[in-house]
Amino acid sequence: MHFLALNGLLLMWFIMTVLEIRAHYYGEDQHIVDGLVQRRIKDRRRGRYYFRWRYQGEYCESSDDCHPGLCCVQRAYRTCQPLSWYGQRCGYGQIKGGCYWRHCPCVYGEDYCQQGYCQV
Repeated sequence: MHFLALNGLLLMWFIMTVLEIRAHYYGEDQHIVDGLVQRRIKDRRRGRYYFRWRYQGEYCESSDDCHPGLCCVQRAYRTCQPLSWYGQRCGYGQIKGGCYWRHCPCVYGEDYCQQGYCQV
């Protein structure tokens, strides 16, 4: 009986190890939840990776990293910023890699950005 339990634990440990190695070496740093992509973020204190969206003011690589309602904006460096509303400054389109230059697009859609401001 103990032999079967030990074999089961060893098999489970082996499978978990293989999955972690596969995720580390084959670049599975994205996780899809409800159609939105979450990227791995390394917790410096524990040295582990976890998935979460980034909030306003946090560093991002693309708009997929940011919480819904935010986009990735390139200014001095890339950060998550809120989408623009009526009368606010807006960006015309993405620069390379899902990032916008200086301002997010309009929350209504990119077609509503006229002369650098959101118009309805």
